[in-house]
Amino acid sequence: MPILGSYFNLGDIYKQAVIGDADKYKVAFPFVRKSDQRKVIKPIQFLHDDPTALIDHGREWLSKIEMLKKLKFIEPEQVLFAYTAKRPNEDSLFDPFAEVLQLADILGVAMIDMIASEEIVRFANC
Repeated sequence: MPILGSYFNLGDIYKQAVIGDADKYKVAFPFVRKSDQRKVIKPIQFLHDDPTALIDHGREWLSKIEMLKKLKFIEPEQVLFAYTAKRPNEDSLFDPFAEVLQLADILGVAMIDMIASEEIVRFANC
């Protein structure tokens, strides 16, 4: 999703960067603001047909944020996952994406639908 930077005009403030330390733990992110207040924006897709794969994908990225927090590299509140997701199946009793949203909320990571451009820009600029 490299279009995110040009679409939301983030290229002047946000650059690809690594958060962490090679001697401890590091994660590469496509959009990192290092100036006055560090922020991270990670475009992420939840278009999996398999519920297990969808949940595992979300948990993998949330786990990375947890580890960066534990090592004091970043706080979850400084991270936004700008997501694309399938609409839930109305016939299903279980929504795997809702599970990922709940886990992100517990950790403190912001999750904003890519459609909500004003909210993404608000997060990026504050």
